[in-house]
Amino acid sequence: MAENRRKRMLPGGHAAPVRVHRARCWLHHSSRHYLPTLSDQAWMLEVLYPLLARTKLRRAAIVLSEDLFLQTILEQLCSRSKPIFLGGIRMRTFHDVDSAEEWLLAGE
Repeated sequence: MAENRRKRMLPGGHAAPVRVHRARCWLHHSSRHYLPTLSDQAWMLEVLYPLLARTKLRRAAIVLSEDLFLQTILEQLCSRSKPIFLGGIRMRTFHDVDSAEEWLLAGE
């Protein structure tokens, strides 16, 4: 199932709207999403993040869900994204939408 979902997202997937609209900020609300499998996490690090690194995106805010396990995974993904983004994209986690939006808009 996860493999089919990833194939549907290529060649641009989540990165395609970012490229088309030349988005500089991205707000991701994780409470509305599933728990990523190890395979999904690897795909994000190996495929999605390098695609995003080649866009105009500069800030990505992730609003964490109440699920502590999902919070931990997302915080690890943020940390592991740093060598991929090389400072070009700043990614942070937040506990509420208002804080995430404020941080995104402060960078503009």
